[in-house]
Amino acid sequence: MPDFQCPGTHPYLLDQNLSEGRSVPAGVRVTESGRVAVNIAPTYTRTWADEPRRLLKTGWIFDSSPFTFASATNWNPDGATLTVEATCTSDASRGAPY
Repeated sequence: MPDFQCPGTHPYLLDQNLSEGRSVPAGVRVTESGRVAVNIAPTYTRTWADEPRRLLKTGWIFDSSPFTFASATNWNPDGATLTVEATCTSDASRGAPY
């Protein structure tokens, strides 16, 4: 899993669970063809939003901390495809809190 940063035009990760039952950040959608386990536990990048006044997630990095990792395990013997998409917003009120 590479590091990720929302673009300047839409700087905040969307505060919505897009991958029910998966251990991934808000604003991240995981789609796969079957039997792929995905876990994303990053260090988040963040920015201050004036309205509402709070820190919001803008992306993630995987650093040297033992608590930052990402994995995808394919349990399908026939192979599988995996797509990870981040959804970003320009609306700070809909951004994922840090």
